[in-house]
Amino acid sequence: MSDIGPVWLPALGLDPTESGISYNFQGAAGEASHGVVFTIGEAGLLWPFDTNVEERSLYEYVGVNNSEPMLVGVSGGPGSTTLIGQCGTELGADVFRGSQYNAISESGQSVFFTAAADSSSLSPTSTSTWASTSTCASGGKTGTAPPTDELYARLGGSETVWVSEPQCTPASACHNVTTEPYATREASEEAGVVFEGASADGSKVFFTTTQQLTNSDTDATRTRDLYEYDFNEPVGQRLTQVSAGGSGDATPGAGADVEGVSRISEDGSHVYFVANGVLTTSPSRGAQGYNGHGVQVATGAVAQPGADNLYVYEPDPADPGRYETVFIAELCSGPGASGGVADVQCPSNLNSNPWNYGSGSANDQVLWSHKGGDERPLQATPDGRFVVFPSYGDLTADDTSTARQVFQYDAQTGGLVRVSVGQDGFDNNGNTTAGREGPTSADTANASIGTQHYDETGRQAGFTRGGAIARTMSDNGSYVFFQSPVGLTSQALNDVPIDSEGDLAQNVYEYHDGHVSLISDGRDSSELEGGSSSVSLIGTDASGADVFFTTVDPLVPQDTDTQLDIYDARIGGGFPAASPSECQGEACQGVQGPPSSLGAPASATFSGTGNLAPPSSPKPKAKAKPLTRAQKLAKALQACAKKPKKKRRDCKSRARNRYGHTARAKKSDRSGK
Repeated sequence: MSDIGPVWLPALGLDPTESGISYNFQGAAGEASHGVVFTIGEAGLLWPFDTNVEERSLYEYVGVNNSEPMLVGVSGGPGSTTLIGQCGTELGADVFRGSQYNAISESGQSVFFTAAADSSSLSPTSTSTWASTSTCASGGKTGTAPPTDELYARLGGSETVWVSEPQCTPASACHNVTTEPYATREASEEAGVVFEGASADGSKVFFTTTQQLTNSDTDATRTRDLYEYDFNEPVGQRLTQVSAGGSGDATPGAGADVEGVSRISEDGSHVYFVANGVLTTSPSRGAQGYNGHGVQVATGAVAQPGADNLYVYEPDPADPGRYETVFIAELCSGPGASGGVADVQCPSNLNSNPWNYGSGSANDQVLWSHKGGDERPLQATPDGRFVVFPSYGDLTADDTSTARQVFQYDAQTGGLVRVSVGQDGFDNNGNTTAGREGPTSADTANASIGTQHYDETGRQAGFTRGGAIARTMSDNGSYVFFQSPVGLTSQALNDVPIDSEGDLAQNVYEYHDGHVSLISDGRDSSELEGGSSSVSLIGTDASGADVFFTTVDPLVPQDTDTQLDIYDARIGGGFPAASPSECQGEACQGVQGPPSSLGAPASATFSGTGNLAPPSSPKPKAKAKPLTRAQKLAKALQACAKKPKKKRRDCKSRARNRYGHTARAKKSDRSGK
């Protein structure tokens, strides 16, 4: 452990345990000792050299044993205290409006920040003229800031670059905050720049704004556009309008109307985003069999004006020096609708609010919207070739379910396939409707991927860059892991309720080489507090050889309890099979055994239906007790029914864990705890 430096100056005389004092770790470089960024959310904790008036002041430490931090949102050289804006500084962007994805580069040399404006000082009248600054006041202090939110990069703690600076030639050709007034506060806020993410090395930055920053942005309606700033290009040529499209808008001057960015590949070569405008008239190149409106077409679907169209901005394979925009699919944002367009591929039981799960299913807006935080469950390989995402839409011809399914897209071939299928078509190829009733039924039957988790404030919880947490796909795209309550193999649980609220037990699956294999044991129907299944996908490593999940079932002999455990299903095997009675003390923790003789994963060479059949177990020895496990379970559940309601659920869960199953047989060559 090393002391990086104090959070605030001890001479301020504040009690660090005082309620309401807020300071937050924001992130670190690949090597944490090189750069650590944190915020102070309490004006009383600001260092004396910090003239920020509002909360959200951003600081940086480099190395260890520092006596004081450096301000990030400044315009000068090393050690500068000249803030660009005194109305607040955000790392990347506020996660409920934008993103913090790679806002700190791997090396720590680049830190991207937003200098926040205070729009309350703007006049709402149409006759107002645009001021060069906005003002804010708090605690008797007054500060100035840019007229609208602007994006900057702090490089090496010694130089600041205005990333969202207009680059029109001549400058007067642009329509932005430097050349024209905005009549209302709402218009000024909408014009603000929103950081969407960056490449891992910090060389490419992506953001959205309604301002015109390049000559290529010619739409008359000034809808939101997506821009790229590339540090590899010469100064003055670094800004590119990503959402300009390859074939123009369906309606001239209509604009791209970018809804949000779903994912940026780590190398910055691929950007997946959603826009209502038609950015290309070329049809999708994948297996999608419908055009979004119930009409089957052989050439693939095409983007529709006003729909929530999913695009990828990527290098043109025919011309490596050129980029192109490719249409992938329409996503669902409401009952039978994609954006403002009717779409029969979107289930009628969807809800217009993606975060309202109380009445009908949600929708696909979490894939691109800022309102739910920075989660956005669409994952890409580091090179951006493959992406995996869940969607309610029937995006492939084999999808007839109203529940959410998991899809994988290959940018190289343009192929779009459904991952959450039944092995060899099992259980109506994953489109089963067994056990689903009522308007919220599709919610319980949803498939999902491993995804980043955020706490109630929208901040990342438990995230490590490049680690197994939340990674749902191997870096080469060959292994995809997901969970679903639907039985996709013959030995998986299928719509098994775990409580009276309709919550279902989950299965963890592997998709590899077109085959689906069961990773969890297919028997754990236990419930955790809050109504969630004890079986849950955590994530995989970069190779896909290790996948982590939770369960209360003992899957190896060394596991002798019924508590929640974390397992690593590993290609090549895990702990050797040994009876707990054969060890004592620390030896019972187990040791790494020799590689399993089972070789490659079952899904790579599989040719049958479902998972390999479990090996036959020796006949159990005769027991003195006359009751069977089923009888013991029934008796235990009867006893639980007599307990108070608060204790009844836990009692039943313990009873099922104890009597509801027999010894587990392995389902694949992945093993180990």
